[in-house]
Amino acid sequence: MLQYLLNATAIWIMSLVLFDVFLRRESYHRYNRAYLLFTFLLGALLPLWQWQDVGNTYREVLELPLERVITAKQTIVTASTSATSVNWEQWLVGIYVTGAIVALCMLTIDVLKMAALYRSGKQSQHGGWTIVETGKDHAPFSFMHTLFVCSKEQYSIDEWDMICAHEQRHTTLLHFADLLLMQLARIAFWFHPLVYIYNRRLLLVHEYQADHASAQQPQVYGRFLVEQAVLQAAPSIAHSFNRSPIKNRIVMLTRRSSAASKIKMLVFIPLALVCVVCFSRNAFSQKPSRTKLSGVVSIKENSLSQDQKQDISHHKFHDVEVFKTAKQNEYEVCYYANAGKSLFRYRAFLGTPTNMDRAEYKWMNDTLATIRL
Repeated sequence: MLQYLLNATAIWIMSLVLFDVFLRRESYHRYNRAYLLFTFLLGALLPLWQWQDVGNTYREVLELPLERVITAKQTIVTASTSATSVNWEQWLVGIYVTGAIVALCMLTIDVLKMAALYRSGKQSQHGGWTIVETGKDHAPFSFMHTLFVCSKEQYSIDEWDMICAHEQRHTTLLHFADLLLMQLARIAFWFHPLVYIYNRRLLLVHEYQADHASAQQPQVYGRFLVEQAVLQAAPSIAHSFNRSPIKNRIVMLTRRSSAASKIKMLVFIPLALVCVVCFSRNAFSQKPSRTKLSGVVSIKENSLSQDQKQDISHHKFHDVEVFKTAKQNEYEVCYYANAGKSLFRYRAFLGTPTNMDRAEYKWMNDTLATIRL
């Protein structure tokens, strides 16, 4: 899990830095929206993707001569786990679940507030929209095909047309789907600050797209945005007409990116290549695990002669592995040694180990086994 978080964080940091440096001030809002959504999903999913069959790599390694097998094996795996570390894992899981529940409760509260406004407000139909006049002092906001306003009478005809055009643009471009994705991400990754940065960047791009559709007169529309900025904002699950920063939205009303700036869009290509090579699960970055090794080779009980038993005692153990078994407070300890053409495994089951010194272990059940190559 820690490796997954590190990889996801690295992808998100690189993507956001490139966005802020090259794309944030450009007026290619459709591309910017796609870039933010794709790179966010890239960071969340790519570290889980395995694009090479690592198991086949293990098989190829194990079919090599014994000397190359010993070289390819992990030198030392020390996975001694104490009861204290297990308790820490339980505490971390508990903290994560608590934070996710709190984030879910906050989202639920916003939904309930909006439902209360819908039930208590005056409802009417207008051009395919359900208009809810709440009588509350807040900026206009929409949720799918429902538009919440304080009162229709407080807006002039031109202002009302701008509001409707703005919120219709949100609906046409399916901004609600992006909003829902980011709300779910804020629950799953409630502890990650980059998720909130992604959310703010994406919502601002949404407003740029909606402003462009409704700002036929940029100066008039800009003044109207400033007037709405002092009003209460919408719940997090809805699109608010006065979402900040208002200054950036006003500046973007008249900005037109040059044709030469389109070359900045190519920044995504090296970003994607670096992410796939460096942050996905592949045969070059993933070390063989004990589970894969046990599933590939055949471990059989071996009847050794007395000479063989004496011979193996003269060889140094070149590898040691400690694994947690299915039973509570029980560990399997394996020592590997090279004797002739076979790789012998000397193992025992014991209680919680205190250190990795072989002399300190109390052997409970000795078994001599061999891995046939």
